[in-house]
Amino acid sequence: MSRQKTVLIQTVPRDLHAAVVAHQLLERGHNVVAMFFHAFPERDRVSVNLDSSEMSTDCQFQGSRLRGAPDAVWRRRLGAIKAPGIVDREDSRFVIDESAALLKSLSHLYSDSFFVNDPEASALADLKPYQLKLASKIGFKLPRTLISNDPGNIRDFIRKRAGKCIFKPVMGGVWDSGQRQRATYTADVSLDLLPPDEILACCPGIFQEKVDKAFEVRAQFFGKYYGAIRIESSKLTAGDLDWRIDQNSIEACDSILLPKMVEAQCQELMSRLGIVAGGFDFIVTPEGEWVFLEVDEAGQFLFMEEWCEELRLLDAFCSFIEHGAPDFSYANAGRCVGFAAERKKPGIDRIWKDLFSQSDA
Repeated sequence: MSRQKTVLIQTVPRDLHAAVVAHQLLERGHNVVAMFFHAFPERDRVSVNLDSSEMSTDCQFQGSRLRGAPDAVWRRRLGAIKAPGIVDREDSRFVIDESAALLKSLSHLYSDSFFVNDPEASALADLKPYQLKLASKIGFKLPRTLISNDPGNIRDFIRKRAGKCIFKPVMGGVWDSGQRQRATYTADVSLDLLPPDEILACCPGIFQEKVDKAFEVRAQFFGKYYGAIRIESSKLTAGDLDWRIDQNSIEACDSILLPKMVEAQCQELMSRLGIVAGGFDFIVTPEGEWVFLEVDEAGQFLFMEEWCEELRLLDAFCSFIEHGAPDFSYANAGRCVGFAAERKKPGIDRIWKDLFSQSDA
């Protein structure tokens, strides 16, 4: 058992995965503090005290007090900062910018904390063109790719691929109408499907040659440890595009070992990006070639344990937080509580109510 630690979880309301991790950490004897970006400055309070000899921080997040730096920070989900309703609309941008500057400063003031992942490294890793450039340098096999808003280059790229192309967003987005949410997914694209040039030029996108699939792989890394599943995407309704579209029909997946070279490349890419955790997506072709798609530094991972219980990613992640360093390795002794059992525990309701089910500020 590691010493008692204080863990700050930055997330959004109604986050079941954050609640389950928090409950497991509390059962292990640790302190957990939840932080919602949208609750500052209206509900939460942050103070930084400085004099010539020392500096200290004093924060109140969701009713919990955090004096000094936490031992670990899990940047699970980052919401948007909002100006309190009492603030005049003309002043809201100023309030948001000032608040963002202070919260951003906390990550540097918490310089001795273990971050999953470091904010600046996260921002860099989220830039798809940059991570694809590094992945190519490391030796990953990539689909032929164009990232552009130039209509001529886009049409020429698709024409040379004989129409076998897909489109992906550079960052991704969600549209919320209040009654329904719509999200961006991978889609087929052809010359006939492209909008007029003036519309095409309005927003850049990722255009890639479509790769034949035998199956797909999601590999989640925590430090030196990884757990991976084989996703039989070719059996799904939209599996040739994006397995997430039809993920509710997936009941189980087999675990899989990465080829040693692929595992080493994943570790190298994480090191170059400066991240300590990440979810890697691959296509494995009918010929057995592994094609790198992307690494998501803040991707979901507990769904993998729902589909493949033997992975025990909940226990691995909590052990990773306890270890507090990127050299983490994990040996599942088979006695730990899994995600399925943990989410059904009575204490989850209390954690959900007290920390993670707050209404929007």
